[in-house]
Amino acid sequence: FCVAALLVLELLPVPRVLYSAEVPAIYRHIAATSAPVRVLELPFGMRDGTSSYGDFSARSQFFQTMHEKALIGGYLSRISSKRVADARRDPMISALMTLSEGRAIDPGAVPALLEYGPSFAANARIGFVVVDRTRTPAALRAFAVRALQLELVDRDDDFEVYRPYQAGAD
Repeated sequence: FCVAALLVLELLPVPRVLYSAEVPAIYRHIAATSAPVRVLELPFGMRDGTSSYGDFSARSQFFQTMHEKALIGGYLSRISSKRVADARRDPMISALMTLSEGRAIDPGAVPALLEYGPSFAANARIGFVVVDRTRTPAALRAFAVRALQLELVDRDDDFEVYRPYQAGAD
């Protein structure tokens, strides 16, 4: 009798929320921008079907369906080792991946990275940086804000949205 009752309860045709498909409201800032900018999500990474570099979350691509801007990093079914090596050659990409993995970067490299940060952000057309506070190591967040010269746009319970500081912008 108990098994039958549990089976009826399990198969009862009532709607159940298994996973919320709601996109956090902070992404409205990104969606409202018509400029052809890119979004950097922290923690940052690249992932394929067999490997992960940094710490990429597929949620970034789901949220991209709302804001419709290009992402830096992401997921592909297969990423060649050459493409990963090319990405790692960029000192900022390498630093962001390393910090996203929870590892430290060479302290001697930090001054050059801080100097390189603004030109990296401009060349990569970074319009926004989204920080998932539940997953981003504090060292990564602090480094990105400092190196990319970010200013806070908005925050909610789990996320912060930044943009690179632009002198003279409103």
